[in-house]
Amino acid sequence: MAESTLHTRPLGGAGQLAVDSLALTDAHAVPGLYLEESALATLSINAGATAIPVFIGRFHELDGTLASSETCIAITSYVHFQRRFSAAMRATVTLDPTPRVSTDRALGAFAVRHYFDNGGGRCYVLPVPALDDGDALLALPSRIARCAEISLYCYTEQDGTEAVVYAALEPLLQETGGGLLIANSADGVTRPTTTAQRTAVYHPGVVTPYEVLPADDQVSLPPADDLPARTLADLRATEPLRYLELRRAVDEWFKVNYPVVALNASAAVAGVYCQIDRRKGVWAAPAGVLLNKVSGLHNPGSASVQMRLMANRINALKDFPEEGVRVWGARTMVDPLSSPWLNVAVSRLFDAAARDLRQALRFAVFLPNNETTWSAVRNALRSYLQRLWREGGLHGATSDEAFYVQVGAGVSMTAAQIDSGLLVVRVGMAPVRALEFIEIVFTEQLTSALASADPS
Repeated sequence: MAESTLHTRPLGGAGQLAVDSLALTDAHAVPGLYLEESALATLSINAGATAIPVFIGRFHELDGTLASSETCIAITSYVHFQRRFSAAMRATVTLDPTPRVSTDRALGAFAVRHYFDNGGGRCYVLPVPALDDGDALLALPSRIARCAEISLYCYTEQDGTEAVVYAALEPLLQETGGGLLIANSADGVTRPTTTAQRTAVYHPGVVTPYEVLPADDQVSLPPADDLPARTLADLRATEPLRYLELRRAVDEWFKVNYPVVALNASAAVAGVYCQIDRRKGVWAAPAGVLLNKVSGLHNPGSASVQMRLMANRINALKDFPEEGVRVWGARTMVDPLSSPWLNVAVSRLFDAAARDLRQALRFAVFLPNNETTWSAVRNALRSYLQRLWREGGLHGATSDEAFYVQVGAGVSMTAAQIDSGLLVVRVGMAPVRALEFIEIVFTEQLTSALASADPS
């Protein structure tokens, strides 16, 4: 079993309202139910949401300007996203002297849409307009950490800044229960340098059927003396001939530079994590799932690259004829021969349990560090793990085979730790692991062998 250690610091006693056995006194002369203050808290541990991603990248405000925020913005649906952000790519046309088109290549809106199209639920968006800004990158962990329910990290852009953004998220991945980075490998070889057990890498990207061509009101025109209009929509009403010239230039530019909308796999994969968690549980492997809104693979590389993805600790996306593209891997970046954290589901299960238990054990901060508190903690944790085991998240014929909870003097704590007010709880779980390989052995009796063995 893998083991997780949880620590809290009790600071003193505090009463909690609980139904308790009462000694009969003059105050209990009338039959009925009486409540009194008890030093023992009743504790119930609820399972929190397990797949809440944050999408880091470039996003546009509704007025077309690049969005910026020092906090993560909660999004409940794609309709909600469209009310808060622009869902299209923006462009600018300049006359120099012929029309010249440019765009900031923001892919955040398309990534969020792809996430919801693949079963995603509640998520967060963190707009960072200048991804080469060192201060903005350093601030990423603290901004994300303010939203405790975030457990998945996705970067939406494809502009060569992936490595520095992944590295900036490393402080989050080093925390117990710190979540999982869903990363992308552009070439099927390169991987992030982040904590291996909390990083899952995917290759290649995907081609989507989304429309990238901006509408007239999403194409900006710089201010000029002979061009008072601010967008193509304005120009269409005042100078129709010039509008046609610029519209044609925009269409041709996007046809050459953006013939399709190609996205990193991470957004769709985050959606798969979400739907698998809802249907089965966080312990189930998020793989084998057919992706929605995918028309093909983007830059899949050579056959040799595809064959070596597993050796490179990168999860594959595979295109099956007459079926479509499926997520065909659910591993972290760890060495498969030396770590128990190989499966994404195992890593996420322990992270989810650590977050739930850490949140629940805050009650103990106000209780004495004695056997009464230890018993309450032990019973609550066993109840939580029992439920997890019965739902199929833990392996074992009995609960004793599936998990253990250790708390107490000489069991999980020394006398010095108890005297210093440190509560140490050791939790072990036997996770269910995904079946990745099926071996079938065929045995066939050859008739020639039978004939040679016939003594007649």
